[in-house]
Amino acid sequence: MVKKFFLLFIFFSPVIINAEEKMRIAVVDIKGNNVREEMTVLITNAIIDGIVSTGRFEVIDRMNRDKILKEQGFQLTEVVDERTRVEVGRILGVQKIITGDLSLIDDTYFLSIQLLDVETGKIEASEIEKCFCTFPKLLESASVLGKRIVGIEEEKEPEKVEILKKEKSPLIAGTLSILVGFGSGNFYGGSNLEGIISLMGQVLGAGILISGLIQYDENGKDMVIAGSTIFGLARVFDFVYAIFGTKKNNEKLRERQFYPSLILSKGNVFVGWGFQF
Repeated sequence: MVKKFFLLFIFFSPVIINAEEKMRIAVVDIKGNNVREEMTVLITNAIIDGIVSTGRFEVIDRMNRDKILKEQGFQLTEVVDERTRVEVGRILGVQKIITGDLSLIDDTYFLSIQLLDVETGKIEASEIEKCFCTFPKLLESASVLGKRIVGIEEEKEPEKVEILKKEKSPLIAGTLSILVGFGSGNFYGGSNLEGIISLMGQVLGAGILISGLIQYDENGKDMVIAGSTIFGLARVFDFVYAIFGTKKNNEKLRERQFYPSLILSKGNVFVGWGFQF
């Protein structure tokens, strides 16, 4: 008898474990301020997707939610009414309700969401996201915010972002040096000091050359030779370093890793940049 009971327990124990009910959650459509209606729908869906991806909760999708509420005679405008949220939660058979607001102020998105307990009607958690970003980036933040409101924190490595200074083309740098000169290739490639040296050498050489041509005597001939030599050497230096200096600067850029960071100061958020070599 004991053996039979033991075997039955082993057989049914997975069923008992799997039968454990997940917490049921409903996400009410996010209210919008100074944003289009389709944007609030996408934000609502992003929050739902974020919660569902955890695999720990049962979330009622928007279609079934609206169908159930319509059968009960609720209008969508009533769903976002603070006085009816708890009642809506009971009709949907959920334990928690998530509601929130999305505003666009001075090109900055403000997304605020709250987690309400249906039984008590109290707000159990609240999260807010301030995002000076594109809307697709805001959708990513909304998904993460949905996880955070239900207590799921994601561990993320510092996001490597695009280097602020783009790599330059050595070919363009060399072409500028030949066609324009006067340090333009070096300035383009990021070698400012070498660009200044090249610029000064070419200006000096050109000045001596022109002065020699104006005098047009023996002394002037020597000045023409000296000026041409200085100008020519400066042009060669400009061309050679424009190419190799640009390559060298590109290699330095590849070695750098920039990471975004937030610097909080007296309630204001400023975006800073930390970097490693």
